[in-house]
Amino acid sequence: SEEKNYELWLDNYFFKPNFWQKCLAFILLPLSVLYAFFAILNTFFRKKIVFKKPVISVGNLSFGGNGKTPLCKAIAREFDGVFIVLRGYKRKSKGLFVVKNQNEILCTLAQSGDEAMEYAFEENIKGVIVSEDRVKGIEKAFELGAKIVVLDDAFSKFHIKKFDILLESKIKPYFNFTLPSGAYRLPKFYEKRADFIALEGRDFVRYSFVKENPKAVLVTAIAKSFRLYE
Repeated sequence: SEEKNYELWLDNYFFKPNFWQKCLAFILLPLSVLYAFFAILNTFFRKKIVFKKPVISVGNLSFGGNGKTPLCKAIAREFDGVFIVLRGYKRKSKGLFVVKNQNEILCTLAQSGDEAMEYAFEENIKGVIVSEDRVKGIEKAFELGAKIVVLDDAFSKFHIKKFDILLESKIKPYFNFTLPSGAYRLPKFYEKRADFIALEGRDFVRYSFVKENPKAVLVTAIAKSFRLYE
């Protein structure tokens, strides 16, 4: 599909660019400078919101997946009363939806999005909420009885007082630029604002069990599909 081809093109552009993609990245550098400037401005001039119960954020600086979902699930296995709050990528709804509350699923896949529904089927996760406004999502989670809220992909929400876990993959973007010339959503020096940086190979690892079968059909849902060749 066109959407899938576009996603593959972006993967190559950000992580394994060819000559022409490198040229495009340098042409777009002025836009990256503007993007970085406004991203930095957005982290200031906002009142810090503090919650009485723990809020943990699992995020990354770069575009694409770095293993946030498995880590959020692992945190839920270690604590009681964990609610997951996330934006709800590619869902066909807007606003706040309670996807799951105390082991009861309360909305459709279209309303929640794939990732939120994946969380909802985890027994150790007591609640799942999708909301573009993470503050409203956190408030709703605590209202429903959450003891701990885990935010999926909310490192950039600096107006929320939280414990920030930043994931760093072995696969680095080719350029250390912000969007659109590079894969970083915030300047790389922002990693110093994390409370803990989880490095792949040191703090977490990926396990793959593959039985050789030349006739197998391979299906993947990971963000960086070229990982399969490494």
